[in-house]
Amino acid sequence: MTGPNRRKVLLVDDDPMVLESLGMLFEHYGWLVERVASGDQVLQAQICFEHDFAIVDERMDGVNGLDVIRALKSRSKAPVFMLTGCVEPELREEARRVGADGFFDKPIGARALMEGVEARLRRREGSD
Repeated sequence: MTGPNRRKVLLVDDDPMVLESLGMLFEHYGWLVERVASGDQVLQAQICFEHDFAIVDERMDGVNGLDVIRALKSRSKAPVFMLTGCVEPELREEARRVGADGFFDKPIGARALMEGVEARLRRREGSD
């Protein structure tokens, strides 16, 4: 996709390596990418990026992923997935309660990530 129809992803992670590698992956597939290095920036409404999809790290310094998801869902209907290394059922249940649409477990391969994103967007577009 090119031009105004390109999909947009918001990435929120305080690990610069993760943020950059995810950003490069999405850019490789033609997405516009907004990288945000802290949950604090999201909560302070410094993000004006209209996204089609968001991926939020669970554990970040300062504001955690649950608070970021809650804030994003209050502003947008776009799907938000949590990126986590934790498989605790309680965390997943709490994330669902605040609005998470799904999870990507660390580590995740590039192909699995992109297939998961595309599948979620197809389901969303099919229900609109």
